Amino acid sequence: MSADEAAQIAGIDVFSDCLYWPQGVWLNPPAVVRALLNHPLIALHEVTPLSSAEYDGANWTANTPRGSFSASHIIYCMGAHSPNAADSNISALPFRQIRGQTGVAAASNFSERLRCALSGESYISPSWQGQHCYGATFVLNSNDDAWHPHEETTNRTALQQLNPPLAQSLFEQNPLCSVSDDSFKQPQGHAALRCDSPDHLPIVGALGDIAAMQTAYAKLALDKNYRLDNIPCPYLPNAYINTAHGTRGLATAPVCAAAIVADILGLPQPLSQRLRTALHPNRAVIRAIVRQQPLL
Repeated sequence: MSADEAAQIAGIDVFSDCLYWPQGVWLNPPAVVRALLNHPLIALHEVTPLSSAEYDGANWTANTPRGSFSASHIIYCMGAHSPNAADSNISALPFRQIRGQTGVAAASNFSERLRCALSGESYISPSWQGQHCYGATFVLNSNDDAWHPHEETTNRTALQQLNPPLAQSLFEQNPLCSVSDDSFKQPQGHAALRCDSPDHLPIVGALGDIAAMQTAYAKLALDKNYRLDNIPCPYLPNAYINTAHGTRGLATAPVCAAAIVADILGLPQPLSQRLRTALHPNRAVIRAIVRQQPLL
């Protein structure tokens, strides 16, 4: 749509032609997570890192410093912690950590007019509880999750480029404090790590035994077109993974979780076979074998 049409929807001037998603939403991630966890069959154990997991032929036992938990299936949803998983069948997969930082600023009289999220090289949400969230930075191969003032400056500059009047109204009211300012000790915003894959697709599906796969599929190192039709995959029993969702986890993680549930319970699949193959963790193992780059 044109900039004028977009301005009618956004409530403020927009300075370029736009794509508009009528069914698009913006969400408060902590509120979404709390709502999803509010279920009688879900027990949350925080600050409980997984030390190891063992399969006894019938059940998996997850061992943690706070006790052990048993179940018929195990699903690894470890996000940015995936590269540090205790199981080498997970940690050996080619993950990338991407640092990101957002900013938060109190709404101004002008910014309160914004009625939908604006997104380009950066983004900003409408006011919620009197505040806007904007961002975000991308720092490849970083495990630093501290808040940094120079990245706040980067986010403010990007928002200035996205919508100058909006940025001016916000940042005149919310100036960036200097490092020497005592109030700087309590910065607004959030920094965290994203988990990504080399091809930028999530890693979702049944987990294979990487060592056994490297043996079973060794001929792929000599001929990448070698047919594997009669060689069953040596999967880990009842073990799945759902990770590497990058910046879009709120959109992709739930549908991928539904695909795993459908596998386990024999329900209709929400994803096509083509898409499930594209997301499957085995793609990384096969690719490494073909390139003669063993993961273990």
